[in-house]
Amino acid sequence: MKRLTLLAALLLPVLQAGAQHATIMAEELVYELSSPTNGQYSVHRKVLVHNEKGLPTAAFWEFTDAFHSVASFSGTITYQGKSRKIKKDDLINHSLTDGLADDAAICLYQPSSPYPFTVEYDYTVSCKKGIASFPTFMPLDRENVSLVGSSYTLIVPSGFAIQYFASEEPTVEKGKQDRYQWKFAMPDGFREEHLMPSILTIVPYVFSSPVDFSYGGTTGSQRTWKDIGLWLYGLQDGAQDLPDDAAAKFREMTKDCKTTEEKVAVLYRYLRDYTRYVSIQLGIGGLKPFPASTVYKSGFGDCKALSNFMKAALAAVGVESDYFAVSTSHATLFPGYVSIGQMDHVMLAVPLKEHRDTLWVECTNPVIPLGYRHDDVAGHEVLLVKQDGGERVRVPSYPDSLRCSSVRAEITVRADGTASLKAVKSLKLDRTEAYLEFSSEKPEDQARILTGGWNLHAENLRVQSIKDNLDQNAYRGRDFCPQIDITFTADVFNFAKVNGNRIFIPANPVAKSLNVQRQERVNDIRVGRSSTITDTVVFRLPEGYRIESLPKDMEEACDWDTFTSRVRVEEDGTVVLVQTFAIHKGAFPKERYESYRAFAKVVNRSYGSSIVLVKD
Repeated sequence: MKRLTLLAALLLPVLQAGAQHATIMAEELVYELSSPTNGQYSVHRKVLVHNEKGLPTAAFWEFTDAFHSVASFSGTITYQGKSRKIKKDDLINHSLTDGLADDAAICLYQPSSPYPFTVEYDYTVSCKKGIASFPTFMPLDRENVSLVGSSYTLIVPSGFAIQYFASEEPTVEKGKQDRYQWKFAMPDGFREEHLMPSILTIVPYVFSSPVDFSYGGTTGSQRTWKDIGLWLYGLQDGAQDLPDDAAAKFREMTKDCKTTEEKVAVLYRYLRDYTRYVSIQLGIGGLKPFPASTVYKSGFGDCKALSNFMKAALAAVGVESDYFAVSTSHATLFPGYVSIGQMDHVMLAVPLKEHRDTLWVECTNPVIPLGYRHDDVAGHEVLLVKQDGGERVRVPSYPDSLRCSSVRAEITVRADGTASLKAVKSLKLDRTEAYLEFSSEKPEDQARILTGGWNLHAENLRVQSIKDNLDQNAYRGRDFCPQIDITFTADVFNFAKVNGNRIFIPANPVAKSLNVQRQERVNDIRVGRSSTITDTVVFRLPEGYRIESLPKDMEEACDWDTFTSRVRVEEDGTVVLVQTFAIHKGAFPKERYESYRAFAKVVNRSYGSSIVLVKD
């Protein structure tokens, strides 16, 4: 189940614009299915590497496990008119199981040579014991890489039913074998940009799989999501048995609980305290969870194993739950394409019949507050795995109005330009996720995290105290929206600039300037959701000085952003600055980026403005 997660990580584009880093001269994959349980694919790949940033494109890697093995391999590196061979013995096998099993690995080779150089690979991968999906084909996966030509050919026995989800339709030849072929070229490549559409709207791709399959001694169908659910449910058979002492222990732990939610909360704390996540590709192709009894004894498991263990523990105390599969990459399952291969994670759904609601439980990372639907699952379609088959549902999302963060800073400015600071950083919803383990960070790292992106330089800060309100043991309800408030105090050196009888105070030292790309925009703009950031800065001014000038109130907007700035002077002489930056979801043509450039220039000028004091 974690294969697509790792694949997505490997496909993340390098965020570097400019000249082409590599050219894919050829990428040809031919997959031939000889029977429902056996097949082989051959790959020819040739890449011209222009500079160091092109190396990831030229690297060789393939997943191997009990179902897949590299049958043959040869390669050549050519540079400055010289060539050298790459042998199969040069490949490195890296385990994906943290040393706890030998069932899955990634086979790697990273070429190295003076630039420019060409690397060419020819290899075959043997597939055995069953095939539930064919290799994903995405020949262009990084920016600033051009694609001269590529093809994906799928050969299956005559009449063998397949399905696919692809960026374009294949050519099809029917005969003794059925042959599907896709050809792609993208000579200009693509550029990674902020607020760009999904990469699947830009690059060529093919996802494909058999409709009916044999896999690891089992048979299944991918005609409907109900069929896939039946197959996944069958894989759990016998995996939820717990030792008698474990079941008795869980019943004792929950004996005083009055509601289903209380029982879940008790066992969730146990999961956090006594288990840990380890990526383990065991069983049927990494799809079958290993037994709950194994997790209980060992204390570790992957997403399948930990969710299965939690399901067994809940069953022991009389609580029903549903194991479910989800794609953390795509909120909506590919239309018209029914395949378990597009799922990369497993969680647990606990029906709360008394509330006509569901508790969505992340068993892999119990540091996530119980009741919170985290960003990788909120709003996503999921497949509930039930005895009578799969049920496709969508996890409720949160309203965008909750997606906000704020900083309130109280700053006492001294005549010598130093200051003391008390700040409260408040984060809601998915903004909290990076801070869920904040308390375990070292103090110096906490200070760095808190002030990251501010106009205050870390070397000018001496943090005195930090505290937060995060209580991992608390269960706050089935529709819980997390909010983290972190309060800290600090002494600030070189805060204000003293020039003769004037002091220049940065109006918003806690702001983060807007970044604007310098290159011409090439992609259309897509803002997936709305959010709001509010900064409130309260200044207490040194005695013997009066205000000479203040930043002007202003409002500015572009198609998808708005900004307001207001400043006032209180009766006691304190100055209060409130600035709000709001992002609004929507889709816009690339030509509208010019309006954002103008908007960002005005906003950054406001962020960089000053309060000017003059000595009486």
